[in-house]
Amino acid sequence: MGYSYIRISIGASDFSLSEYTYCDNQGIENFALQSEDKNYVIPVLKEILAINPNVKILASPWTCPKWMKVNNLTEKKPFDSWTSGQLNPDYYQDYATYFVKYIQAMKAEGINIASMTIQNEPLNRGNSVSLYMTVARASETFIKTALGPAFRNAGINTKIIQSLIIIIIMTTLPIKKIIQSTFTKMLTLLNILTELDSMLTEVIKPNCLTFIMQIPKRISISQKCL
Repeated sequence: MGYSYIRISIGASDFSLSEYTYCDNQGIENFALQSEDKNYVIPVLKEILAINPNVKILASPWTCPKWMKVNNLTEKKPFDSWTSGQLNPDYYQDYATYFVKYIQAMKAEGINIASMTIQNEPLNRGNSVSLYMTVARASETFIKTALGPAFRNAGINTKIIQSLIIIIIMTTLPIKKIIQSTFTKMLTLLNILTELDSMLTEVIKPNCLTFIMQIPKRISISQKCL
């Protein structure tokens, strides 16, 4: 199977051997890629890109730095835990800068981040490394007021992906016709397709079966070419 997209974690994931972000000491000026990335992730990505330079990389964080967390958005008490907690709105700008610095740092290492989500499994409070974030909070506040402007100001064109529904597309046939016939009760996919149009144009290749999956809040895109 020829993969067109791969996903990596921004900082630690629940599969990591230890918990960390790129800014564990308070203050965004302390941002730095960690040894886990420099010694393992980046070298492997370079090997992959040497084999297939067209592979695109999607990145997702499992958590923000702990000093950016609060117990909830009403009390806003500091939440010193890797598991659960919510992003303190007071640190929206710092967290946006965190993403900017990450994308720039990876680019300096020769790794282009084509797209990203702002949170892995945003409604899952139980992961060993996690952050609770609702879609409304993410889209209407953090992305709109902080992350989007930060990307524009830094000249970053990395795509911000909020969510995807499982789609299976045979690209030798009209996309919308397949969605209509296969998902007759899921008409919202037609609206989602419009939002995904630019990404699909880059991802989909003729005579390939393309899988775009979210299970339930993570994305994976792969292709089986005929």
